[in-house]
Amino acid sequence: MLWDNSKIEITVHEPIPDEYAENLSGWGWPREWPYWYWQVNEGKPLQMRVFTKAPQVRIELNGKIIGEKDLSGDDKYIAFFEVPYQPGELKAIALENGKEIAARVLKTPGEPAAIKLTADRNKIKADRNDLSFVKLEVLDSEGNLVPKDSILITLSLSGNGELAASGNSNPGDMRSVNRRVIRTYKGKAQAIIRTYASQGMITLKAESTGLMTGELKVQVIK
Repeated sequence: MLWDNSKIEITVHEPIPDEYAENLSGWGWPREWPYWYWQVNEGKPLQMRVFTKAPQVRIELNGKIIGEKDLSGDDKYIAFFEVPYQPGELKAIALENGKEIAARVLKTPGEPAAIKLTADRNKIKADRNDLSFVKLEVLDSEGNLVPKDSILITLSLSGNGELAASGNSNPGDMRSVNRRVIRTYKGKAQAIIRTYASQGMITLKAESTGLMTGELKVQVIK
């Protein structure tokens, strides 16, 4: 948002257990995520922040207006809201002169249904120093990310390459570092492919019980 890559973004604070408080250092950042998927009682208020340069923000939950705020320079482009949790669609709307100029929607996903693989590059050189970084995502039947932790995924690779590394961004999960069986963190994980020094094709598969298998091909070229 600050660099104008987006006009509006939303984050929702992870629920804080009763009798606990969040203590942040000067370099800390709240535990907040761009998801509307929380295992809490309906109606429980959740903290959220909207980031925008627009002068006004409106929040809607399942089509109902929850609140509106005007922003000034003192707000540093951040609007704070408390929203009672209810599965469905959370929408933040940026307004200027009363007109919508941008919106961001967070939607509660369904149950996990499939694994999606996305490579940063589907063609890499036949060079041991070349890598392809593959993002793994667990999706529902409509293609929405399901941000669940600890879904077991088994990786298998064939062709002109090898699995150079794997894991997720969970700082407490060392069991998923450079293993063939990894766990998701917020519905995601990562695999890194290294080529052999010859042309050909690499096939990566990601499997999990009850989910549609994800498959990806990476071409190795000179």
